[in-house]
Amino acid sequence: MITDAFMGRRIKAGVKNLERDLQVRLRAWLAWLVAFRYLSRMELTVPDELIQTTNLTQDQLRFDLALGLYIDQRITLGRGAEIAGITKPVFLDELGKRKLPIHYDAEDLQADLETIAALQTKRAKQNL
Repeated sequence: MITDAFMGRRIKAGVKNLERDLQVRLRAWLAWLVAFRYLSRMELTVPDELIQTTNLTQDQLRFDLALGLYIDQRITLGRGAEIAGITKPVFLDELGKRKLPIHYDAEDLQADLETIAALQTKRAKQNL
């Protein structure tokens, strides 16, 4: 026969295992939320007098912040577009209007050449 003490230990062990499993799942969920920026957020307060002296809208300030960070090579083109609240093509157009170069170095060129070569190989195999 199973004693009450034995069952009590089994229940406690089961509860501990359940708690450990929930903690692991909660940590994974929180990591996912942070990774996809659901919990990681910063709000920036700009004094009214600064806004009035620059005559810029909120969208223009966001764009200028994104542009400055992009020019300093602190963020990517995609992140710049995201901060500015616009699409990548629009961000690229704005860079072009301002005659600002995109960040494209030898590593980017090499990666693009490798991609082109892989696509050409794939296409050649499909045509056989």
